Amino acid sequence: MPRRLINARTTGSQRQPIDTRKTTFCLADAYALPDFTHRFTSGLSVFWWSHVPKARLRGFLRGFHRIFAPGARIVFIENCFVAGSSTPISRTDEHGDTYQLRRLDNGSTHEVLKNFPSESELRATVEGLASDVQVEFLEYYWILSYVPKAAA
Repeated sequence: MPRRLINARTTGSQRQPIDTRKTTFCLADAYALPDFTHRFTSGLSVFWWSHVPKARLRGFLRGFHRIFAPGARIVFIENCFVAGSSTPISRTDEHGDTYQLRRLDNGSTHEVLKNFPSESELRATVEGLASDVQVEFLEYYWILSYVPKAAA
């Protein structure tokens, strides 16, 4: 079992086991989520948005919204770019996606997609897909919260 899933099965400072009668873990393609037997009443995504190419964001959101019940609230939390704190942007491609170079403990260096959207970009991305859109920018993070519109 991947380490991140083992870590995800415990919670809190005392690392209490998560109640597996109420929680199910599965591996799935985020761009092609499976048909679940029920619809979820809320969704939380942390540090994912920035790694989705801009050209794929609305398609990703349409697929993500499909698994939620009407009236569900979705929240995304992500890093803001903070000069002097964030890893510098190494390049911007022809689609406007930005990248960082990340060095691993083993010395290897990898280019990582890492976008830092503005409030107007966030709002434009969910335009027509969401209602009750709320955006808050903090010093190091942004929060986007909304209710997905029913698919037409």
